[in-house]
Amino acid sequence: LSAHKPDLLGPPSSAAEKKRMARAAAAAAAASRASGVPSSQPETIYTPNLTLLARSVVQQHNADPNAAQIRLLNLIFRSVGGTSTACLDPDEHNLEEMNDEDW
Repeated sequence: LSAHKPDLLGPPSSAAEKKRMARAAAAAAAASRASGVPSSQPETIYTPNLTLLARSVVQQHNADPNAAQIRLLNLIFRSVGGTSTACLDPDEHNLEEMNDEDW
């Protein structure tokens, strides 16, 4: 339960994590080059983690679109100063059924 989980959006916190992220960035760059699809964005140390995060959002959206969209709305709300006490609960709200007053 107390295993360290890296902050996916924060800077690397240790030398080992920096090395791991550098290896992951190099692997992602190599995979991108191997795919033959040109990237319009430069590879950074954050690219592998952001790619993993984006893939997990897509997987969750495929499994439960309502929950994924509510979690993204909550993240956006908190990122602009909202509190976690005002977040929507995916088990209690269905975005398709909400009317203007609910919003």
